[in-house]
Amino acid sequence: MGVAHAAEVYQGDDVSYGTDANRRVVVCDNESDGHGVHSDFYSFAGASWRVDDLDGMGGYCWESNQVSSGVAKHRTVEEVNNWPDYKSAWSYH
Repeated sequence: MGVAHAAEVYQGDDVSYGTDANRRVVVCDNESDGHGVHSDFYSFAGASWRVDDLDGMGGYCWESNQVSSGVAKHRTVEEVNNWPDYKSAWSYH
């Protein structure tokens, strides 16, 4: 049995999800399209955060630091040059 992830949110094939009892966000760039990917997220304490996938479609996912109050909501964002970014809907926890 695999590890459960809270609320996977896709933008195309790119994905972000909560992990570590919903205290971290993981983001994965799963498209070989030259667009960067990050996840915007907010803590239950009201702070805003961002975690970037730093290697593109290099095979690694990137994880945020732990948020002590927990992740309240997050979304996946595909960064598009010279156009508005593609954003998934928010996932509320």
